[in-house]
Amino acid sequence: MQPFEKTLKYLADRDCGLSAKAIIYRMNDINDVYTDHPLDAADFGRCMKLLSVFPEYRVELHHMKDVSKEWVLLVDNWTELEELYFREIDTNDGSPLYKEMQSLFASIPCDHCGENIGRRGFVRGDGDIRLHWHCEAMYKQKG
Repeated sequence: MQPFEKTLKYLADRDCGLSAKAIIYRMNDINDVYTDHPLDAADFGRCMKLLSVFPEYRVELHHMKDVSKEWVLLVDNWTELEELYFREIDTNDGSPLYKEMQSLFASIPCDHCGENIGRRGFVRGDGDIRLHWHCEAMYKQKG
């Protein structure tokens, strides 16, 4: 099977999540339609499945750092997250991986006030904007 056909077949798979699609699109320089990142153990697992089918993407995973702040954190901590993922498979408990991912995302600073956003305390604005819930209204007023 040709690489292009292999990629199309993978994209057509029902279990290809948005974060795995983001990897495919970035690795193939298609466009920035998919900037999604894994949010939990299931999403991370779909990315792991993708990297097992396309091992060349694993070598180039650092390119995902261009996609978003979340991807920077994920790529920089990929080995540790992978270990948690494999431990989750053995124990059937995805909460340590989920907690670690959420902890990483919580370290992203608010684009309005500069403080760390905290666990799940942000609203996604347009593009790459990260805001506290209380900063959203002030950001919208600035227009």
